[in-house]
Amino acid sequence: MGNDPYKREVPADSGCFPGDVKVETKLNGKKCMHKLQVGEEVKVMLEDGTIGFSEVWTMAHKDIKSTACYLQIETETKKLTISHLHFIPVTDQNNSTVVNKMAKDIEVGERLSTVESNQPTTETVMKIEEVESTGIFAPFTMSGYILVNDVHTSVYAEVSPELAHSALASFRDKYYITPKEEMEDFLRPNENGVPEIFAEAFKMLKQLVPSY
Repeated sequence: MGNDPYKREVPADSGCFPGDVKVETKLNGKKCMHKLQVGEEVKVMLEDGTIGFSEVWTMAHKDIKSTACYLQIETETKKLTISHLHFIPVTDQNNSTVVNKMAKDIEVGERLSTVESNQPTTETVMKIEEVESTGIFAPFTMSGYILVNDVHTSVYAEVSPELAHSALASFRDKYYITPKEEMEDFLRPNENGVPEIFAEAFKMLKQLVPSY
């Protein structure tokens, strides 16, 4: 692994997951992240705590080959593999207050929102460790959230989810009114698998509003 040309750190602003984590799509059921496509609707936990679906409008990062460093966060029954600066909603002991925290700042004993038998619940973080995994993927949904391995997460990293979601509103609007081929060209990824317009936009946001 030491000479692996594809081994590298996950870019913090990509808010990434490896390719082998699972999401659930509305039409095709559960699938690995590396098979998820723009236009599919994935299961999410909505702001009111209910379970629904939200459309994937772009892949902010898509790299099939690279091996990257992630955090693996284990609860009583779930395992979530996620990049260090990716935001995750954390609930208090009464499940009444939710705070978005970067994965690197989450501690054993804190509670995460999860789904069991299609019902929302919470589970306690039991263990956190660094792991290496293949693939770097960052699906952006219309809601700004996604359930990965049945754990509720934001789709954003480094820049606060509220700010990032607001900043991308015009892009989401454009997705619905722009022909598919034109939108694909507009969001064409650079050599690192990231749409250049996102790389520049998030670079500017991080300079204006540092989040860590």
